[in-house]
Order: sequence, then C-alpha cells, then structure tokens
Amino acid sequence: MQRSYYILSGVIAVALTAGLALNLQKQTGAPTLKPSFQVTPEVMSRVQQAMNMPVPVSGEGSIQYTSASPSIIQMANVPPMAANSGNGNPLVVGGPRIESKFNDAEVDAAIAEAMANAPGGNIQGVDDLGTNNNGNGNGIGKKGPKLLQQFDSIGAENCCNDEPFAATVPPDPDIIVGPDHVIVVVNVAFAVYDKQGNELIPPTGFNSFFAGTPGCDNTGTFDPDVVYDESEDRFIMGVDTNLVSYCVAATTSGDPTGAWNRFGIPTNINGELFDFPHMGVGVDAIYMGSNQFGFDPAVGFFFVGGRVFAMNKQDLYDGNPLQVATELLPRFDGTPQPAHLTGISNNSFPTSGPHFIMSEVFDGITHSVYSWDDPFGANVFQLEGDVDLAAASGVPCPAFSCFPLPFPQAGSAELLQGNDFRGQETKYRNGLIWTTQTIACDPGTGPVNCIRWAQIDPTAVSLPSSTAGVVQAGVFSSDDGSYRQFPSLAVNACDDMAIGYTRSSLNEFPSVAVTGRRSNDLPGRVRSEIDQFAGTEAYRSFQAPGPHRWGDYSGMAADPDGRRFWYVGEYAGASSNAFANWRNSVAEYRFSCNGK
Repeated sequence: MQRSYYILSGVIAVALTAGLALNLQKQTGAPTLKPSFQVTPEVMSRVQQAMNMPVPVSGEGSIQYTSASPSIIQMANVPPMAANSGNGNPLVVGGPRIESKFNDAEVDAAIAEAMANAPGGNIQGVDDLGTNNNGNGNGIGKKGPKLLQQFDSIGAENCCNDEPFAATVPPDPDIIVGPDHVIVVVNVAFAVYDKQGNELIPPTGFNSFFAGTPGCDNTGTFDPDVVYDESEDRFIMGVDTNLVSYCVAATTSGDPTGAWNRFGIPTNINGELFDFPHMGVGVDAIYMGSNQFGFDPAVGFFFVGGRVFAMNKQDLYDGNPLQVATELLPRFDGTPQPAHLTGISNNSFPTSGPHFIMSEVFDGITHSVYSWDDPFGANVFQLEGDVDLAAASGVPCPAFSCFPLPFPQAGSAELLQGNDFRGQETKYRNGLIWTTQTIACDPGTGPVNCIRWAQIDPTAVSLPSSTAGVVQAGVFSSDDGSYRQFPSLAVNACDDMAIGYTRSSLNEFPSVAVTGRRSNDLPGRVRSEIDQFAGTEAYRSFQAPGPHRWGDYSGMAADPDGRRFWYVGEYAGASSNAFANWRNSVAEYRFSCNGK
C-alpha cells in the first residue's frame, strides 16, 4: 500500500528517552529543552539502533508472532523510589508538542483557525448547576456525582528517582480499580492503594519493576497505562520502552501487591517507532493501540499510521509465551483507542463477538470505528464506519477551527499545551461505546478549550461519515474564560457517566474538575461541575520555551461494583521539586445506581 508521510519537525519521544535525554542535558549543561530539536550524532545512533533491531515480521496486513516467555516478580521484591532530593537532570517525555502527524507550521495554522472560531452551536454551560448561563444550550439544573473522598497521589517530588532524574514532564496519570485496590500510574512510576486511600505500595519505578525482563531492562519507559479485567480478576500494566517495545505485566491473582507475570513485546514492526499506547480489556485478548513513526536521516521523523495489537489473555495470566497479533489501520488515521470492557456487576460483560476500536481521522470531526474478531483464529479486522461528532454534538468544526488551544493559568504568563483533538478515552458498557476528547469552541465570550463526549452504537455506524450510530453527543464549557482539557470518562451499570478533566483560566491555577450525567437526563447534557481539587499555585516546568506540556491524559475508572467511579487528575501545587510542580488528586464518586 502506498502511503504519504508527514514530517515531524518537533521533538518525538524517541529522542528523549532517558539515556538520550541525559546525553542532551550533559551537552547543554542546563536543565532545559531546546525549542528546536537537532539531529545530533547521538540521536542518529539511537534511532538507527532502534530501527535495526530484529522485527517480528514484515508486511502491512495481519501479523502474528510469539514473544519471549515471561519473567515473574513479587511486588514485595521491587524497591520503591527514594524521596526525591531535587538534584539531577530532568526528563522530558515527549517534546514541546504532542507527537502527531502535524508539523509545527500545521499546528500553528490550526490554532489560528481555532482562535478565529465564531460563537455558536449547542454548547452547554456547566459552571452553575447546569443552568443556561451562556445563551447556548439548556442546562438541567441538577447536581453531578457525589464526591465521597479525595486523596493525593504521586507528585513530581516522589516520582522519578528510579531514572535517575529529578523530574519528568508530562506526568500522564491514569487509574484503575479492582474490588479492593486502586492503582495509579504516571510517567516512569506507579503506586498501589487500598480503597480508603492508604498507600500499600509506595511510588515505584517502572524501570525497577521490569528489571530483568527481556526487552525491558533499560531506562526508557514512558506513556503508562493500567486496566483491570473484571472477568478474570486481573490487573494489567503496560508502558512504552524506547519506542521499540511494550513492557506489559499481569497479576497472577486479584492482588496487585503479589506476583506479576512480565513480558517484553517487540513493537518495531518494519522498523516503526512506537508511541502513545493505550489498552482495553477484551473478551479473548488485551488490546492496545498506538501511533507509529518512522525516521529518515534526510527528512527526520514521519507519521506512519495507527496500529493495534492483541495480546492473548490466557498467556498473560498463565505465564505462557505470549501470542501477539497486530494490524495497521488501513487509512492513515491514528491514535487507535481499543474499547475497555466493563459490566460484570450487571451481567453485561460480553462473552463473544468482535472488539471495537475508535480512531481519529485528524480533522477534529470524524472518528472511525473498527472491529477485530478472533485475532488468534479467524482474525477478521475491518472498518465498521465513521461518525461525525461535530454534527452529532451540534458544535461545528470547519477548517480545523476546533483544534485545542494553549491554555492560560493564574499567576503566570506561561501557557500550557492543549495538545490536539485525538480521542482520549473509549469505554464499552451495555453494548455501547463512550468516547471523549478536547476541542476548541466559543461559548460566546471567546474561544476556549471545551469537552466533547459521545455515546455510540458501534453496530449502527455507517460509511460515508454521518451521525448514524451516535446515540447522543454533547459539548460543554462556560462563559467565564475557563479552559477544559484532557478528559476521561467511565460508565456504571445504570449507564450513568462521570467525566473528569483539567480546568484552568487567567483566574484559576490548573485544577481538577468532574461532572457527569444520569442515564435518564436530557440527551447530550451533563450535570453541575464539581471541584475535585483546586490548584494552589501556577504551574512551573523546566521545559523552555513554553507552552509547557500538561497531561497528556488523565484517568476515570468504573468500580467493579457497578456504582462508583474513581478519577485521577493533575493539578499544580506546592512541591519540593525544583524542576516541576505537578501533583495528582484521586477521588471517589458515586451516582445512586439500582437503589444503592
């Protein structure tokens, strides 16, 4: 298949894995990131090593291979990170802008289009109990999910000594819960809590956790992810390693403080470089999607496309050599997000059928739905259809005018990156997909970043792109100059939805906020916004120049009990770390579901 390639003029994560980042810091002698990345001999050497590594197979169609046998680790034998002294070199995981198919000039042009966005559309206000405060849309005047508890999790001052680095940005927080445990992951580290917020496993580095695992014994881990398989009572953690392999581990029981099977999976298909992995639990496999890049010394980094991997669940759980299958998305779209299955509590967890994956066509409008059936048997991978979420939500996005904007904060002139409009979550419950992303919109007082979400029937989507299959969709914002970005959502047994995100403005430090809806609320509408944790100071980062990276995502998880939600979000707060002051807040929420 002939492909066009988009050159990345910014910094891609392969150039900033731990060892290389350290080399760059030694060259410059300062804890800063150059605004324009230079292809130095050290970078060339690292990239060539990655691209010359043995690859499982060649080809752009269906590929299957078996990884090495697992290594087993008892969590009690993994040393936790020491308290961060604030000394050492900081680590940038990724560059000034998120790695995508857009080069810097294209990003600037898209931001200019968004800044010229005209007011209008079906934008809901959420800053005063959902009332119609901005003249656009109808509020429902009801309270959001009930906040049950909140506690602090991993912060910049205690995340990074395993590298050894003094800070890492962005933190990329995510969360998952089982019957008795909560796991929070950030770039380079994770921690385990009980459901009262007591720390069971202190912040621990992925490098230490995966040490001794073939393909993972290095210092280049980033883009963490964690999921829980309700059907098997197992936790799974994964992390990108030097852009050429995926280090994944699964518990041998329902206790994440016990033993884990660890695997190193080569992902450098045809020499591709591997970025932004996200997992979803399926019936027969753990599915993972990524963006793939190539490198040419003459032109630099270029986007290859989105790729999806399937990892055999029983091999992961039983500790057998791991069967892996992979498919390259056929249309040059990207950021595939495999749906994450839940539903044991209400007997809606599927037992058969295809797994659904959503991807972004990179126009801020069209999202694609793929299905993958029986990857280790009949192996049928196909495009089901496209959905027009701009039309479905009633908020138009012509000419890239909904490209997310750099966003402001109180107490500082430094802006933070809004990244792009890729899908940032895909959940599957009761036969339907739920998804969310950041877009720019104008609620009537000027362009800001807004949250778009949708509920989709994957069996009813169509080609060409339309609103077919979209059960409901919405966009929410406020008219007070607040920017909202990096959303994550989850759904309970009653089809109630909770969604969390970062909120910031010229009058507010970067903070954590949550809203949601009951299943019988007005279609496309959410309830009042809840302040989970207010930022306490302006965000500072050793990155130079700004806008600074933030996110690149957050995590909302549905409790296996089918009623509660757990959210981890990033805020700016006091920190002893000299290079960055990001922190993470964890909170538990509940909608009354089935009378409980």
